[in-house]
Amino acid sequence: MDWYDFEARNYDASLGRWMNLDPLAEKYYDWSPYNYVKNSSTTMVDPDGMDVILFIWLTSEGSYGHAGIAVSNYKKDKDGNYEKDEDGNQIEDGTYTYYDLYPDEPVDRLSAWGSQDPDFKKGSGRQGQIRTAEELEFGVQSDLQIRPADGILLTETDFASDQAVKERLEAKTKDGTRFDSRKYNCSNFCREAYEGILYSQSNAPPPIFEGDQNYSQLLPTMFGKEKVEVSGRKFTLATPHQLFKDVKKFQTTYIITDLGKAVNKSSSDSFKGN
Repeated sequence: MDWYDFEARNYDASLGRWMNLDPLAEKYYDWSPYNYVKNSSTTMVDPDGMDVILFIWLTSEGSYGHAGIAVSNYKKDKDGNYEKDEDGNQIEDGTYTYYDLYPDEPVDRLSAWGSQDPDFKKGSGRQGQIRTAEELEFGVQSDLQIRPADGILLTETDFASDQAVKERLEAKTKDGTRFDSRKYNCSNFCREAYEGILYSQSNAPPPIFEGDQNYSQLLPTMFGKEKVEVSGRKFTLATPHQLFKDVKKFQTTYIITDLGKAVNKSSSDSFKGN
């Protein structure tokens, strides 16, 4: 048979038809299980469904922007063990865990440059709870934002990578890391996800999380970071815009919603007046 093998499904080009149901059709109840990327093949692709998703809110004058991250969840049996398919692979359950970081108190132009207590749950009342793909794609992902994310990137992963990402993010929520606009903000926090992916794919020893706020790094030092100017002073910060640009170039990453030219605007503009 002259079918094209897309791993999860087979495609018959002579008929222009998928010959199998989408194995993750349960993520999108409103769509036919035989559709391809919601009939948007010019702007979207269909990876295998195991993924980490980055959400970016634009930075502009008067707005610092924001970054959030979602990681795939997997099916478990009644004993809490991960279920596997006939090939021995863990099975996605069609949901994600969403993470982001906000300071415990609102940041204004005067307080933005000091360390503050973190609140890893303030950004989303549903953080750590089950979120469907459609909630993440069409809803307001973070409860302290008034609109859905401006940009969305999907990085194709595997079970081991997803577990490494969760371990890293959840460790950060427990180790007392303080929110700091310069040293550890929402973009630094989301950057941890891509460190987790690299660690899961490398031969490096597992990182030690206890009491270590500066975990070992495999990413380039400037990944997700840019130089910004505030009141004549120059800083190197992790920013939503630069994180989007660098993750966009990250291995197996696909664009769900592009920021377009707006991503090239300097984050320094958001600090005007400081």
